[in-house]
Amino acid sequence: MIGGGGRKLTLRVTAKYADWWNFPGGTLEHYRELLDTLRGHCEAVGRDYDSIVKTWGNECVAVAPSREAALRMAQASPFYDPSSALVGAPDEVAAQLRRFTDIGAQHFILRFGDFPGTDGARLFMQEVLPRFARS
Repeated sequence: MIGGGGRKLTLRVTAKYADWWNFPGGTLEHYRELLDTLRGHCEAVGRDYDSIVKTWGNECVAVAPSREAALRMAQASPFYDPSSALVGAPDEVAAQLRRFTDIGAQHFILRFGDFPGTDGARLFMQEVLPRFARS
């Protein structure tokens, strides 16, 4: 796995050598641009773009029974960034993640906003994760 989003070197090296690629954080639009750049590097080196597993990391996932509770959780986290945090009730967080899977993210590396508590991770596991299960 290679992590990072350098368009000239990191993504070129990823296209040439990596089995997995991770980008930590950022917006959906930025991630989409990086995927497009990676696709171009893959074409340039003769690599099958789909042979690279794409991952995305997020430093603040705040999932709670209500959007209001999730927002309070997120705002209490030192890792909260309103431009990229995943915040909301399970339906909302699932929809936010779906936008990333729709453009190619296959795995996620997530930090939950209430850590070291586990309520957010447990709710995510029970209510969000099953929506992405493979049949």
